[in-house]
Amino acid sequence: MLMPEPYASKHATYIKNYERTGRAKIIGKGRQLPAKRKNGDIFQMELSVTKIEEQGTTQYIGVVRDISERLEAADTIYNLAFTDNVTGLRNFQWFEQECKELMFRAFRNKHCIHALLLDIDKMAVLNTQIGFNKGDVALKQIADNLRNIIGNDYNIYKFDADAFVVLAKQTTPKASAYKFNASLIEQALLNQSNFCIEIDKVSRSLSSSLGSTIVDPAKQSFESMLNILEHAVRNAKADAPFGLCHIADEGVDQYDRHLMIQNALKSVTETNDLALVMQPQYRNGGKLNSFEALLRWNSAELGFVSPAVFIPLAEETGDIIAIGEWVLEESCRCISELLEMEMSTSVSVNISAKQIISPQFSHHVKMPLNKHNIPPSMLVLELTESALVADIIAVKDTMKELSNYGIRFSIDDFGTGYSSLAYLKELPIAELKIDKYFVDDITQQTSDERHAIVDAIINMAKAIGVSCVAEGVEIEEQYEYLKARGCDLYQGYYFSKPLALSDWRGLLGSAHDEQSNDYII
Repeated sequence: MLMPEPYASKHATYIKNYERTGRAKIIGKGRQLPAKRKNGDIFQMELSVTKIEEQGTTQYIGVVRDISERLEAADTIYNLAFTDNVTGLRNFQWFEQECKELMFRAFRNKHCIHALLLDIDKMAVLNTQIGFNKGDVALKQIADNLRNIIGNDYNIYKFDADAFVVLAKQTTPKASAYKFNASLIEQALLNQSNFCIEIDKVSRSLSSSLGSTIVDPAKQSFESMLNILEHAVRNAKADAPFGLCHIADEGVDQYDRHLMIQNALKSVTETNDLALVMQPQYRNGGKLNSFEALLRWNSAELGFVSPAVFIPLAEETGDIIAIGEWVLEESCRCISELLEMEMSTSVSVNISAKQIISPQFSHHVKMPLNKHNIPPSMLVLELTESALVADIIAVKDTMKELSNYGIRFSIDDFGTGYSSLAYLKELPIAELKIDKYFVDDITQQTSDERHAIVDAIINMAKAIGVSCVAEGVEIEEQYEYLKARGCDLYQGYYFSKPLALSDWRGLLGSAHDEQSNDYII
């Protein structure tokens, strides 16, 4: 009476089969089955049947429990666990489960899969401006837009706070992976209209960065795929807004090298692979004035690694702290050689934002100076504008402490960052450096208007009473122009390339013989 068909018609057969064979499928076990209400509706029940034998009589007692609410609660818990509560999209846990299943299928069939990671640019700034609740409304609108354009060939999931991951539903044979047209979905995802939102009847336009890769499960795990996608997004953000980075096999090889560099950085100061080179700085008339210490890494395992590659990575991982301490120690060794030659010229050392906001930074600067008995005035610390604004209060306090100690500060790559002119007035700065980007514009083919920023930096240095150093001077006309405008110091290939320490010592010997102590501190 409680069972729908075909269970109702077969019930007597089930009992007879048990009595004949003794094999129980439900007796004493319990089982979920469909059940029928009096009005004919079907619901889920849990049925358990118990056999009782007493005085030669066999009875069966059935207990039926309506488990509809329990199942509904389980579904709710499941959805909470696997659905993002802001956007309604399936979440990362669901993505992980489906992606691993897809990767296993692709591995078995020797196929590839396509995955993409979309990160909304500057979402934290929007949350600060309008609040997190309204920021969630913006995320929901963007998610709805993306869901509408995703098509039938891909699934979209919420990845983290402000990112979405997109996964192809089907695998692709490796032999034809090169034919795979990833650009269609990439263009659809990066369409600017997806990021036009309305909050409190005010229209806003956001942007995003997209990383994309073709994954070969025979070579990459689920975890390495995620790392590659995040690496691709970081590269894409360099071209923001709406930056795109698609990593194919060659890019995966580059990422593998990226990981090797990242791992090697952890112990690089314990090897003999790091070295300093010295970039001479000259004043007007071609007289040697000072030096900038530059770092080079020639790895026994990786070969030459460009500073443009490993310095940002070291800042990201925090390894720049140990590397910076090594550079300060080695630079002070070089300054001690200058003292032995009775030469009082200075050496500049580049300092990162992470270094100067470190609580122990002042100690790590003073320690090698005291160890080698070096006058603090012979050390110049170069900071970029981005380092200045990393934590302006902490940076200002540290700079003033070290300035009172006698160390001088230089602002590197001036004009390319975000510093306020008020900071320049308040901070103990000894020099401004004109970035090579602006010096490159000084050619016979460019008009004086193109040189306006160079002129402004030189005039600003004069106004606040500090020296001005031009970087990347490579041709005579650049030198002559800068000299005519009143620049103080110059460095670049027009004067000298960065010198290995053996060549640097040779230059010192010549300069000492020719110029004696004719140096500016």
